[in-house]
Amino acid sequence: MLWFYAKNDSFFGPALAHRFRDAFVAGGGRVTFIDAPAFGNDGHFLFSVDSVSTWTPYVDNFLRAQNLPARPTASTSTSPGALPAPPQLGESGKAEFLQYASHAPHKAFAVAPNGAFGWRSRRPTAAHASRGAPEACSQYSERCSLYAVDDALAR
Repeated sequence: MLWFYAKNDSFFGPALAHRFRDAFVAGGGRVTFIDAPAFGNDGHFLFSVDSVSTWTPYVDNFLRAQNLPARPTASTSTSPGALPAPPQLGESGKAEFLQYASHAPHKAFAVAPNGAFGWRSRRPTAAHASRGAPEACSQYSERCSLYAVDDALAR
C-alpha cells in the first residue's frame, strides 16, 4: 500500500500517523509510507487537483516499483489535433480546443451552437469533468452540450 502523511495534517498528528503505520506493519501489512512536507494551510488536503504536481511523482515511483503501468500524462494522451475541433468555434475557440487536447485526463469540452464553449481538466474522474465543462460553457450560452470527454468525442 502507499500511504501519505503531510507534516501539517490537522486531522492526524505525526505521532498518530506513524502509530497507524507501525501497527499496520506489525500486523503483516506492507506499506510505502511517505512523510510529505507541509502542504498549504492543511496537509490533510494534499490530494487535490491543485496539488497534482506535488503528489504524482510519489505515485509514479510507487507504480513503477510495483511493475504497474504508468498513469496517463499529457505526453501519453492523444496528441493535440487528433480530435477535430467543433466546427462552430472561432479562431480563439480553436486555440482553446488545442489547449484542451494537450491536457491529460480527466477532462471534458462543451460547446454551444453559437460557438460558446467551456472546458475542465485535471478532475478526479471523467464524470466530474463532464459535469464541469457544460457549467463553464453555460456562463456564455444556455445551449451547451458535451463535445469531448477525455480523448474521445462525447456520445
